Amino acid sequence: MSGHVIVCGAHIMGQGVIDALRKFNQRFIVVDYNPNVVKSLISRGVHCTYGDICHGEVLEKMNFRDARMIISTIPELEDSLMLIKKCREANPGMSVFVTVNEIDQALLLYDRGADYVIIPKLISSDKIGTCLSEIINSNKSASEIRKNEAANLERKKEKDAELKGRLKKEHITIIKRKIIRG
Repeated sequence: MSGHVIVCGAHIMGQGVIDALRKFNQRFIVVDYNPNVVKSLISRGVHCTYGDICHGEVLEKMNFRDARMIISTIPELEDSLMLIKKCREANPGMSVFVTVNEIDQALLLYDRGADYVIIPKLISSDKIGTCLSEIINSNKSASEIRKNEAANLERKKEKDAELKGRLKKEHITIIKRKIIRG
């Protein structure tokens, strides 16, 4: 695979990234260190691999030298620094998106070569600002926004419940296998 997007971490934010990539018909591969998440994604037809992004062999397995973008939803500074360094050494033209929780960390990551740093708290803040702007500067009412947001949350809840249901079934199957094997 080449010219693809690598997604690191497939929990809530990662699922949003996966949904967007699917919507835009992008080729991508996901890496996650939770084997149950990996199994669930594979069962949904998502190209996925198990592993810790900090291990070089995992990056090699995802053919990161030929990827056009990597998006890490893992909010760990050290992981992000390592990822930026490895990507810039192997593929300087790759777009590198990483995640941290603090502004100072984000500035450091930009200094080290990140193309975009995701700060979940700021994204939430921006979303609130957009919501207020829609109410104040348009004909939208708060109840319209509430209705749309509630519907959006219901869709996300269904996806989350579906994922948890698959993970629970897989976990039960694993336990049964262990019991049978003795």
